[in-house]
Amino acid sequence: MTSSGLNIPPMFNDTDKFDGTNWPTWSNNILSIASLKEITGYLDGTTTKPAITTLMPTTETLWNFPNPSGDE
Repeated sequence: MTSSGLNIPPMFNDTDKFDGTNWPTWSNNILSIASLKEITGYLDGTTTKPAITTLMPTTETLWNFPNPSGDE
């Protein structure tokens, strides 16, 4: 597994990708990455879905921002 920056999702080597038989290892990798990037709320449901808004965001939100806009 490799990652080249804070705001870039990690890229998995072929041996690290989920193949249907490696659930314990794969899920541990995902949880570790989510914890390091402080985004576990998306996985455990503690980050709530934002209210629907008709306003368009003026700037792109970083992929690991804990409070995305409704459109994101």
